Amino acid sequence: MQASLYLRLYHGRKDPQEDLEDWGSEGPIFGPYISIQITYGAHIKMHTPEGFADLFWEDDLIYYDGIYYCDIGISSDQNTIETTHYQEEKNRSPKKDEA
Repeated sequence: MQASLYLRLYHGRKDPQEDLEDWGSEGPIFGPYISIQITYGAHIKMHTPEGFADLFWEDDLIYYDGIYYCDIGISSDQNTIETTHYQEEKNRSPKKDEA
């Protein structure tokens, strides 16, 4: 099976308590993936031929690399996409480290 799905994070902010008046920052685009599974609005599992990559919601936001994102997009259009290499250690928010 060919990997052809991409996941984009956007509407980001550095502080999860920040109330944005406008759209937040653009985030990374990950992929390509064979499938993307969202479970209970709490866990995103991105399937590659080698295994899985994971993202998690925390209080309605997804944390990655110092930014909390409000929105995600899933696309199969690789012609307009510049992807970011997913790194598992970047999906751990400071809130998780404090627990």
